[in-house]
Formats: sequence, C-alpha cells, structure tokens
Amino acid sequence: MSVLTFKEIHNGRDGDDDGKARRYTRVFRATTDSNSDGAAVVLGNAPVYGAVYPGNLAARCRRRGARNESFSKRVWIITCNYSTEREIEENPLQDAAVITWDTDQFQKPVVKDRDGKAHLNSAGDPFDPPAMMDDSDWVANVQKNVAQVPAWFRTYRDAVNEDKFTLDGLSVAVGEAKLGHIRLGPWEERNDIRYRVLSMSVGIKQVDEANKKYGWMIESQDAGFRKIDPDDATKRINITNDDGSEPTAPVLLDGAGGVLANPSFDNAEFVRSNAYNAKAFSLLPLA
Repeated sequence: MSVLTFKEIHNGRDGDDDGKARRYTRVFRATTDSNSDGAAVVLGNAPVYGAVYPGNLAARCRRRGARNESFSKRVWIITCNYSTEREIEENPLQDAAVITWDTDQFQKPVVKDRDGKAHLNSAGDPFDPPAMMDDSDWVANVQKNVAQVPAWFRTYRDAVNEDKFTLDGLSVAVGEAKLGHIRLGPWEERNDIRYRVLSMSVGIKQVDEANKKYGWMIESQDAGFRKIDPDDATKRINITNDDGSEPTAPVLLDGAGGVLANPSFDNAEFVRSNAYNAKAFSLLPLA
C-alpha cells in the first residue's frame, strides 16, 4: 500500500486577494498501487499543514483534501488550500502567539473631574452615594501553542509583572500588567505533533507617578479616627475635634499618621500597597 506517483497539475489551481489576505489553491494527482488505499495514504505525500506556498512565504497550507476519481479506485485528486490570514508553521509549537486587544469596562465612583478638581456638592462635601462613571482597562488576549502544562501555570494567576517586558511590540513597565483568565485547551495535533492552546489575558494599567497613576497597586484614602501620638510614635490616640468631641466621619490624614492640615478633597493623601503576587512576565510565552 503506497503512492506510485504524485504530481502537481494545473487544473483547479487558483488564487484570490480580498485586500485582507491572499489565498491560493494547489492541486495534485496521485496514483496508488492498491484499490484499498484511502485518503490518508495519499495525503501522506501532500504538503503538510503550515507548509509555505511557492512564491509567497507568508502563505501557509491551511487545509488539505483528497478525492478519489470516479473512473479508478487508484487515482486521487489532492487539493491544498493556502492563506496569509494567520502565520502558522509546520511545527505548531513554533507558531507565533495570536494577540488581540480589547477593553475591560467597569464602573468607578467619581472622585475628581477630568481637570483634577474634586467632585463635590455645593456645600463642599462628597456625594453620598457617589456618582458613578465608566472606566476601562486595556486587555491583551493571548493564544499560544504549548507542548505541556507550563511550569508556572499554578503560581502566576492574578500575578503582576515584576519586570519590564514587551507585549505585541508594546513596552510594559514594572507593575503595569496583571495576568488573568488563564485557560489550557484540549490536546490537538498537527503533522503528528501534539499541542494544546494556552489562552490568557493581560490587563494593563499605566504607571505614571507624575500623573498619579500607579498601575495595579491597591489605593485607599488616608483617613481614620486615630492618629499617631506625637509624644510616642508607638502609640495611637483618638482624634478629637477642636471642641473635644469625636468626629462622626473619618478624618483625613497627612500620609505620616497625623491629621492633615487644612484638609480638603483636593489635597487628600492616599495609601498604596502592592497586594498582588509579583512574577517575571518575561518568562511567559507572549511571542
């Protein structure tokens, strides 16, 4: 059971270009030495998935089919379709990562307007409940073929990058990226090579301290009912109003444990902390 001849023919050869991708079709005629030979036998001699189209290195084989001629059980027509739509390789583990960008929209309270002015009522107090507005984070959705469950798979969930790395040509600073929605698909096979598709999302929040952007750090307004004792920094004492009464709302603090002088919502201090686990994103298969 073998293929005796395998030759490319002109009948059926074609191509098209829709402005987004170029597609080509190659056709072959094969003869076998047995009536019982099937499509799998003749396709074993055809160009493999990911094979380059002659004359266009960006076009790769995407689909192969074999049809038995009506006049003979030993003569087959093989059709191979090529496309530049997405680069694939003969070895699926060498495919480039597929990256798409989207926005993750959510609601957040309106603290300041677009000019940085506190959003307050006519008496100078914040609204209760606060007004809400739309906000969005950029999210890169990455798909990459892998040979096995990655070693980092269990420890990187919700991790933030501790290193500078490049994602789809974009330079990402420390603390700007957070990994989420990690998924490992079922086993697949191409050219007898087994692989699985790893999917993950990378959320981006800008770090720009000059403009008070702190990436994925957790941020809370520095306010409370106690302050550091000015006579003993190891102790905390209750804050009181000028008349000796206790405040009915948290008092703005100065970022050092004391009461903020001339407090306003425009000069309020915030406490920031690195709550998420930090990992090296340069180790992730992002290319």
